[in-house]
Amino acid sequence: MSDWAPSEAAVGAYTINFLKGDISRDGNVDLADAILALKILCAVGASGTETQAGAEVNGDRKIGITEVIYIFQKVSELRE
Repeated sequence: MSDWAPSEAAVGAYTINFLKGDISRDGNVDLADAILALKILCAVGASGTETQAGAEVNGDRKIGITEVIYIFQKVSELRE
């Protein structure tokens, strides 16, 4: 599975790709993304919240605990 996912937003004839788990959209998957995902999760409850395509990892278009776990795995190098 690729870490890059096409977003549904297109700019002109270009499709913008985002890194899975990159909640902050800074081009890195790091602890700042995990913290941001946890803040989103805590603010809206266990169901998460809708997000822009690409950053979420399991296809439900929401930021939740699945994204937090994925980010921790990436940061700890348990996931390539």
